[in-house]
Amino acid sequence: MAKRKKHSRYKITTVKIKRKKTSMSLSIIGLILNVLVIPGLGSLINSRIKAGVWQIVLFVIGAIGMYFAYTFSGILVLASWVWGLVTGIKMIQESR
Repeated sequence: MAKRKKHSRYKITTVKIKRKKTSMSLSIIGLILNVLVIPGLGSLINSRIKAGVWQIVLFVIGAIGMYFAYTFSGILVLASWVWGLVTGIKMIQESR
C-alpha cells in the first residue's frame, strides 16, 4: 500500500510593511531624545510605537528597581538605552 502525502491547504505569504519615510531632522531629534532624555521617547515621535513603548517600560522598570537591586536593574536601564540608541541610528539610516 502506497503512502499518501498530505498537502497543506493554506499558503503562507509574507507581507512587507512599508514605513512612511521621515525627515532627517526628525530622525536626528528622535536619536537625541532616545539617548539624552528617555529611551523610547524619540521612537514614539518617529512613529515606532511598539518599540518606543517597550523601551520606556524597560527603562521605568529598571529605574524603579535601582532602589532594590542595583546590578540587575542597571542592566535593564543600560539595555533600554542601547536599544534606543540602535533604534535612533536605524531611523537616521532609513531617512536617507
